[in-house]
Amino acid sequence: MAIKRNLIEDLSEVDVINKHFSELFDLGKFVRTVQIGFAQTSELVSITNSMHRINKHYHKERSSNELARDLKDAEELEEFAKRQVDLKHPYLYNLALIRTWSILETFVDEVAMSRLRGSTLDAFPQLHALKMSISEFINVDGAERLEIILTRFKETQASTLKKGNGRFKIVLDAVAVNGAVDEWVSKMFLEMSEIRNSLVHRGGVVDKRLLESCPWLREVRGGEVGVKEGQFNKYWYTAIWYVVKIKLALCDANCEEPGGGSRSAWKELLEFYKEKIIRLGETGDLVTHQSPLLAGSSH
Repeated sequence: MAIKRNLIEDLSEVDVINKHFSELFDLGKFVRTVQIGFAQTSELVSITNSMHRINKHYHKERSSNELARDLKDAEELEEFAKRQVDLKHPYLYNLALIRTWSILETFVDEVAMSRLRGSTLDAFPQLHALKMSISEFINVDGAERLEIILTRFKETQASTLKKGNGRFKIVLDAVAVNGAVDEWVSKMFLEMSEIRNSLVHRGGVVDKRLLESCPWLREVRGGEVGVKEGQFNKYWYTAIWYVVKIKLALCDANCEEPGGGSRSAWKELLEFYKEKIIRLGETGDLVTHQSPLLAGSSH
């Protein structure tokens, strides 16, 4: 996917890490806020009637037409909220998954750009070897040139770009950052990216393409993708795990110690999030899974 020009900020590696930690944690807060909103909206008719009685007591009574309109709106919203609560918020978690994957894609691009800004191009042989037309660099500044180079590299790799973490690893390897991850993370990223693609490009249908890429998934709810809370939490924790992992990989690439704590402390954080994901694999809402994720891992 081509980088959108002028949207990648001039951030240092540390700033990139902090920015995406913040975005992921903000997403978690957003999800929780919407959950609370759904719960309250499920009682909206009662709340609307209560507010009408309070207003009447304080002589701020609304007209019968206004009350009827408010109640009609409340009934429609309450019906939708109750349906979503009964289904365990698939609409919310589908959207949250799409946002999580978008954060990861931007994260990898911004890590790569921060690496390019911090060194000369000949430090990265794959990028330095690219053949490009001089016309592509006319009337563009240094930062935009780097975006063009990275975009062109990804275009030349289009036929070999792998799914899931594979596409991230190719970009990070090109800027001398170890993008390798554990097998369970690769599997999780593959599932995330394929479900995201199904939601965005194929209307959320569980089709042959999705099942061939992720054979451990099975059709649910009439063949529609419906991410549930346990699944989303695993995806969200895996995204946080990945940002920590790349933070350590950047420290290795720069031959420096991580800020904000010792290397052992950051590695402990990796294990902390991995344990959370394992526990979700055992007890989470695995609606589309035939068996828990990480089966066979030590517990």
